[in-house]
Amino acid sequence: SLPRWRVLLEEYPAGAQEDAFLVGQFSGSLQRPVFYFLKSMEAEEETASLAWKRELFEKLSWTLQAIAWGSLLDQPPSSFCPLRELLCFLSRVKPYDVLDPLPMLRYMRDHEPAMFGKSDEQGSTPIHIVVANAIDKRFSFHRCCGKNKSVEELRLVRVIIQFLLDVSPESACMPNGNGQL
Repeated sequence: SLPRWRVLLEEYPAGAQEDAFLVGQFSGSLQRPVFYFLKSMEAEEETASLAWKRELFEKLSWTLQAIAWGSLLDQPPSSFCPLRELLCFLSRVKPYDVLDPLPMLRYMRDHEPAMFGKSDEQGSTPIHIVVANAIDKRFSFHRCCGKNKSVEELRLVRVIIQFLLDVSPESACMPNGNGQL
């Protein structure tokens, strides 16, 4: 439940970044909570209630907040953006299997659209984060063996970039803090 998840993060914020055995639909797998929430949204996107999706988004937001600041703050700073934190997290930490963040991004688009055009302190929008990490070859949504890994990663990065451009086309014309488009 939301209250229990909040208490867990308040008492043990480091757990937001650790692999943990999560009971539920994906039982038996070791996953970080962020990946669990993304997989849950992916699995239930078509059938889940709006209230359940909202709860999942709230849990994800609190988890990303605990990762970003090492604690759960009563009132996060105005600079906190779950979308940006999620994209940064995905650029740093690789999931253990195929992961599609688009269902969660669609929820954010439908219920929190202002996040998509919001710049961070360095002037970067979500599209800047994805493109910069794709260029640096750090942005990865899955670990898979074989020669198709880079092809699959590139396909998913393209899909996400297209999604972000569809939501916020003006971000393609906005320079980041370094003046780069």
